[in-house]
Amino acid sequence: MKVSRISKQSNELIFINYKGLDEIEVFNNIKDILSNNELIQIGKKIIGPSEDIYECKLNNNEFNLIYDIDYGGCICSENTLVLDELEIIINNG
Repeated sequence: MKVSRISKQSNELIFINYKGLDEIEVFNNIKDILSNNELIQIGKKIIGPSEDIYECKLNNNEFNLIYDIDYGGCICSENTLVLDELEIIINNG
């Protein structure tokens, strides 16, 4: 699984589905990579009408893991350093 940002200033990591898998499968694979990292806490799940949002932390820095039924998954954070770390963790996982 791979993730990327459109620009270094972006507050979103997008999931790259280069194998053409079902988007929920891509999301679950990335969630598994994050769940298996001892530095990451997957927090409570907020269920919305079209998306599920997990409130998460990497070394006490917050980020959201999001699955949207229309657009697939992504990770959002106001902290671009957290996104840099997550990009490395996922792309090397």
